[in-house]
Amino acid sequence: MSFLNATLILGTLAAAVPLVLHLIAKREPKKVTFPSVAFLTKRFESNRSRLRVRRWWLLAMRILAIAALALALARPAIHQSLSVTWLSIGLIAAAGIALLIMATIAIVHDKSRSIRYGLAGGAAMLILGSMLWGVVTFASGPSVAIDDSGPIAIAIVVDNSLTSEWKTANDDRTERMIDVASGVIAKLPRTSRIAVLDRSATPASFSLDVAGALSKLESIEPTSLPRPIASRLQSAVQLVQSSELENRHVLVLTDLALITWGDPGLETSLAKTIGKNSSEAKPVSLTLFDTGEFQGANRALTEMRLADSTPPANSPMSISVTLNSKSFGNNFSENAEPDPDSVTVEVQMYQLESGLPVVRDGDVVYPPLTSVDRTTAEIIAGVESELVLTIPGLPVGTHHGRLRIVGEDAMAADDQRFFSIAVLPPSSVLIVNTDAEDAGQEAKVIEDAITASSGAGIDSAVEFMTERIGYGDLAVARLSDYDAITMLDPPTDSLLDPAIVNYVNNGGGVLAMLGPSATENSANDSVWLPSLIRRWRVPEQGSFFQVTDVMHPATESLGGDTPWNDFAVSQYWQVQPTAQDSVLVRFAGTDHPAMLGRESVDPDSGAVGRTLVLTTPLPALAKKTRSWNRLFGIDPWPAWLLTRQSIDYLTGRRSREMMTMVGTPWTQSIGDNVQRLGENDPAENRVTRLQIFPPNGSPPIPVETKTNNPRSGETSRSVTVADTRSPGVFWIKGGESGMGFSVNLPDDAIELDRIDRSQLDQCLGKDGWAYATDTDQITLTSQQSGQRISLTSPAMLLALVVFLLEQVLGNRFYRSNSFASRLPSASMGLGSGEG
Repeated sequence: MSFLNATLILGTLAAAVPLVLHLIAKREPKKVTFPSVAFLTKRFESNRSRLRVRRWWLLAMRILAIAALALALARPAIHQSLSVTWLSIGLIAAAGIALLIMATIAIVHDKSRSIRYGLAGGAAMLILGSMLWGVVTFASGPSVAIDDSGPIAIAIVVDNSLTSEWKTANDDRTERMIDVASGVIAKLPRTSRIAVLDRSATPASFSLDVAGALSKLESIEPTSLPRPIASRLQSAVQLVQSSELENRHVLVLTDLALITWGDPGLETSLAKTIGKNSSEAKPVSLTLFDTGEFQGANRALTEMRLADSTPPANSPMSISVTLNSKSFGNNFSENAEPDPDSVTVEVQMYQLESGLPVVRDGDVVYPPLTSVDRTTAEIIAGVESELVLTIPGLPVGTHHGRLRIVGEDAMAADDQRFFSIAVLPPSSVLIVNTDAEDAGQEAKVIEDAITASSGAGIDSAVEFMTERIGYGDLAVARLSDYDAITMLDPPTDSLLDPAIVNYVNNGGGVLAMLGPSATENSANDSVWLPSLIRRWRVPEQGSFFQVTDVMHPATESLGGDTPWNDFAVSQYWQVQPTAQDSVLVRFAGTDHPAMLGRESVDPDSGAVGRTLVLTTPLPALAKKTRSWNRLFGIDPWPAWLLTRQSIDYLTGRRSREMMTMVGTPWTQSIGDNVQRLGENDPAENRVTRLQIFPPNGSPPIPVETKTNNPRSGETSRSVTVADTRSPGVFWIKGGESGMGFSVNLPDDAIELDRIDRSQLDQCLGKDGWAYATDTDQITLTSQQSGQRISLTSPAMLLALVVFLLEQVLGNRFYRSNSFASRLPSASMGLGSGEG
């Protein structure tokens, strides 16, 4: 047991006042008995005995009333674990008092001595036993800390996800959370342990002092790559549980965004985190401070799409983006008709300047931005609009830019999108066809499919340059001059030609469209060609393509709703894929591959060769191939797109995508034009020096990569950037001009809908957390306050009951005493002694 105001226990000394008064009044006056009242003596002695009993009870009530009042004012409290013990002590004491009352009644009614002494002895034993038990429990039992002003081990978790960037004229979320946390820290006792955590991956630790906690708090900014809130809460709870202080508290400052708290697995994670299911875990108080509803409007750019990430030089291209707007708060009625909002979106390109980016006077100077196109649209809240802008023709090289909303709104993070474009020189493609009379027509169709997007007679705007030869000229052709080779209805011996094998080993790309000129080759061990088992003829209705890998660059956008069943296939080659082959397309209803893809790495040079094998010919327009399929029938856009995407993949143009999402590591090819150290050193000691400039103004990161193939002396051809936590352009300096890549937020990275408090009750337990919207509502109470049971109210009730009993007994006593005073002898014998 403990007392909040222990000094008030001294108030029980006032209980001596009634006792002193009683002892003073004990002196009996001289009594004179008149004969005329002698017959009343016996009756008088009986009344006097009753008055004496009432007098002692009245004295006890007065002493107990004063003691109970002093005890109540001292605000006693017991430990929760001893509640049953103290209840038992109270029941024993109550039983003793009950026996004492029964003994008093026996005395008043002049019962036998055995009854009176038995009841009095039992009452004494019970009362003394309860008092002794209470003293032992008070001395040896666990105490509770009633003083809430003691030191606290507290972890303040700041929810600095992207939604904390919300900023209006009246609401700056990040600034408000910092102010609230600073105010809480300022009120803490000097010896408290303080930790400040945000949603980053920074390890949780206590600050050395208050100044360190405030400094860390001031440095918090919204993060684009937040850690799960359950993970940060777990770190905070484990940290405060490691403290030796008894008072442990976790304070979370959050906007209760659904994207943060709406994880379906959050309930299990938080239950484990705060130790609700563990009896051994040290208890930790949890308070969530709600920064409130969002008030205002937010416009956002999502779903950016480039018409071509590797366009030809000097050829304009389009870029599209989705624009939407949402309104939040009580100022925006759902039933009211929303007013159109005029929004301007512009395209800006970074101007490549020699030497930029660079660090000047401690600040990073990036290449300047220039606006190249803009458009204005009228949008309505809740309705998406797609905008199309134009990027002008660009020279060969790497170029970066961004789309942005002109002006400001409450959420700046989703007002811009970044992009990178690799403008490549024309890729050369060799088309090899048979010597049949009508084979030239097939080659012309494939050539048109490959060069369909080329500029009108402008060589610099041509994306692909093609050349056609026959299989008879393959042996004398200089294959290394071509980025890809397309083989139409190839004979088997041409497929196994050593020149083709060497071309693939050196990193070339081959598209083989098998047809009637091929022959069975079940024992094939080619590094790129699967074994040909036999020609397969399909019944009259034919089969059709079924895409099985929609993620491969050659087949993406060709699955799902593509009407392949309109393009029947009657004959194809049954092949035996190896473990190196990826089945991209199958024939419907069978397990026979229709298209295989393989990437092979040469162990000596490290070059990656790409091959695609189509088991039925394209375009199947010649006399001997016409019966195989109707893929180039009426409106043959699926076969046309398959051919075009295959060539894009084989020439490496589709692999030059230079945009990724926040948090995704990026491997950047650095090419041959790099700054190399130790050119005269042995190959294994040569390194490549680069500088990586993040988009957030941080200092550049130096990177040195060693040779990855000492046998051939080849330098490293790529560098991996793992830290992509900030959206923007990552510049890589030390290689080709403009080298780098773009990082963007996912389209669903910012959601401003909030979770309902009832859902939090399911996660945290209805009584497992406290909710606050104002600093005055944040109560950092002692942990033992949850383990203590206050006896203040019962003590006050006891004092009141004893006082009322004293009043009742006192009124009855004085009424009886007044009756006695009317007796003749009482006027002289009781007047001053019984009051």
